[in-house]
Amino acid sequence: ALLSKHSSLEGKEIMEAVRLYLEQHYAEPIQLQMIAERFFIHPNYFSKRFKEKYGESFVDYLNSIRMKEAAALLGETNLKIREISERVGFEDAAYFSSVFRKWYGETPKQYRERQLKK
Repeated sequence: ALLSKHSSLEGKEIMEAVRLYLEQHYAEPIQLQMIAERFFIHPNYFSKRFKEKYGESFVDYLNSIRMKEAAALLGETNLKIREISERVGFEDAAYFSSVFRKWYGETPKQYRERQLKK
């Protein structure tokens, strides 16, 4: 019983360390496989544990951080959408726009225009 309690605690600490890592490094190219290797966890196990702890997949969690930052940059700066996509960790501006639209229901350009009208 002591061993399983210890590994469960370690698992929680690892997930918290991963969360903090994502919040600090979201702008870098990050993939589940890379994170699993960095924290010495099997990718499938990591994926399952992450979803259990945070209620969403690793990719959705990472994208939520990226989208919040992108929305802030769209509302507060004059950076080009391509520049914003790169700053928040997307190498492909078209893919960034697609993810942003799924997240906010409008394109980054539409979002910015709406923010400017406020």
